[in-house]
Amino acid sequence: MVAQATRNGKPGKGAGSTPPPIDNGRRGDVVFISCVDGLAEQMQRVGLRAIQGSAPGVDQRAFADLRQVIILHRNDPMFASQMAGMLERGCHPEQTATLDVDQLGFPFEPDAFVAWWDDALGMGRFEDRFDFYAVADRKASRRSPPSRDGQKAAPEPADEYAALSDADLGIIAADELEPEAVDWLQPDRLAVGKIHLLAGEGGNGKSQLSIAIVSALTNGKFPDGTTTTPGTCLILAAEDGQRDVIIPRLIAANADRGRVKFLTARARLQTKDGSSVIAFKSFQDLDYWAQIFRRFPDTRLLVADPLPAFLGRGVNDHRNAEVMSVLEPFAQLLEEHKVALLGITHLGKSVDVRSPEHKILGSVAYTNVARIVYLVGRDPQDRDRRVLAMVKNNIRPMQPPIAFRIVEATVGPDDRPIRTSRIEFDSAPVDVSTEEIFEPKRLPRRRGPAPRKTQEVAVWLLSFLQAEGQPVPLRRVFDAAGEKGYVGEFKADSKGKMRWSIPGILYQAKDMVPKLSDPHDGWTIDDIRDGASVAWQAVREGDPGESPY
Repeated sequence: MVAQATRNGKPGKGAGSTPPPIDNGRRGDVVFISCVDGLAEQMQRVGLRAIQGSAPGVDQRAFADLRQVIILHRNDPMFASQMAGMLERGCHPEQTATLDVDQLGFPFEPDAFVAWWDDALGMGRFEDRFDFYAVADRKASRRSPPSRDGQKAAPEPADEYAALSDADLGIIAADELEPEAVDWLQPDRLAVGKIHLLAGEGGNGKSQLSIAIVSALTNGKFPDGTTTTPGTCLILAAEDGQRDVIIPRLIAANADRGRVKFLTARARLQTKDGSSVIAFKSFQDLDYWAQIFRRFPDTRLLVADPLPAFLGRGVNDHRNAEVMSVLEPFAQLLEEHKVALLGITHLGKSVDVRSPEHKILGSVAYTNVARIVYLVGRDPQDRDRRVLAMVKNNIRPMQPPIAFRIVEATVGPDDRPIRTSRIEFDSAPVDVSTEEIFEPKRLPRRRGPAPRKTQEVAVWLLSFLQAEGQPVPLRRVFDAAGEKGYVGEFKADSKGKMRWSIPGILYQAKDMVPKLSDPHDGWTIDDIRDGASVAWQAVREGDPGESPY
């Protein structure tokens, strides 16, 4: 039910009517940013300026002219503070506030907020039950407006923080927390509730390994014989097709497909006019993921292939701060629901790296936020053998590498066989180091056609000039050498001028002629010059030679 315009000082009721304006001076300058899914739409229906968003995916251009911003969160003050800081740095509103909607007594069932708002107005209890602004004024971080020259003025003293609790300020007392042991899906290799990174070049088996891990978790047994409690595995795949690639691989790996769920990271939402829209979800949409984990409470693993595809729009994954602002809150959610994340990503092509883990494409934040990092590469001694190497473990000692091969497999009925592949682990030890597997491959530089031996060219040059018996113009010497293939190709340079591609060897050969041994010793090559014209002549030592010029 939506409130109508007021009659006789009291609000009336009626579906689809226009809500009353907020009669409080500056209140038209206030916008609410909701970090709670679905709340912004309900607030819009009662006439409030509300936008759904989560840092850092909010389009800051929408807030360029705002004076007051109130960020609504649900028991997540740290995340709301991140968004407030981002908006303050980018938009410079006069006031910002972060409010916990649970403390305001909001209902969250569909349409319940609209009815609750209408009831609060009708019963004359607006100020008692829904005074956003009084609370916001007490908690807002007041800022001075920018100075006329465009420089940001110094902020006023933030005395309002004195009224906040330790929880509001993100303070946790260490003596209030009980120590907990790390839970493991696979001892020392896959940790419950932690982010794991699996990186490698294309074609080395990263996605195949993720299928093998999914198979182990859905069946409760790993190839090394260790066991675990079977559970649900969620797969986010942006590159491989579900029906033609992933499903055949799951069958070939003997995974329990009843425990595997594909996620498209999108939700169908209802708009104000009753139509539906598809909303794409990223790791920034924490409420969406919390609902997914609540719906499948036995979830053990979430596979994101590739991980960067699900950071959300507007995130530059080469910037540490932007990657961390998405993954750190998501890591807290994973830990809360005891779900491990296996993020798959690629390696860069740079050869100027300090260690193998620095080859991972994008920001170093990927490696920093992950507790365990694996690289996949080929065994340099056997190119058909792949190696899974652990390059970081912040929880346990490093574990030895594991070798595997990708073998062909056929699944499906006999009359419609489907060719696919699967992982086959190799029990033989890995005798090469991680550095050898992932060391930069520096390609040799090409310098054009390979020159002949200088001595060979020198012997030919002397013989050619001796046969001429007189000075030979340099152009004709080069033409004769070109016919022999000694000076490369005759082609246009970068400026369009025709030149021999390796002329230097002819000059080196000229300098070597006096050093030739018997029967070519005792000769030298002289330059015969006339203005800009140059000719070469073979002369015996002590013979000045003759010039036709």
